Amino acid sequence: MILVDTHCHLDLPDFDNDRPLVIERARDAGVQGFVLIAFSPTRWEAALTLAEATPGMVVALGIHPNEADRYDTQVEQRLRQLARHPLVRAIGEIGLDFHWKTTDAKTQERAFRRQIALARELNLPIVLHQREAL
Repeated sequence: MILVDTHCHLDLPDFDNDRPLVIERARDAGVQGFVLIAFSPTRWEAALTLAEATPGMVVALGIHPNEADRYDTQVEQRLRQLARHPLVRAIGEIGLDFHWKTTDAKTQERAFRRQIALARELNLPIVLHQREAL
């Protein structure tokens, strides 16, 4: 059996002090692959750098719904450019999150739809985030 962590955030600063040990422990437990979810433009480059240095790691890039108000044409152009990187395998995590109420529903839906369109354009799957958004 091949184990893959399909949703991790090992690029976050929380792991700066022990990231190699965390990855080593995961590998010792049988995890062979990682899908690193870079959910904010501020994380995209760090996620790609980490994936380039970590065998078996790929990346999903996107704007989390709680940051949907940051999604504009410039961000979309940067996302389109970076999503062509060979280690980018999905657009995400994207969706709707009405739990925290940090970004209004219309803004979230607009960013969600634009990222779905981008994923279709690039023939990439999406990593979906949904919380209290039935």
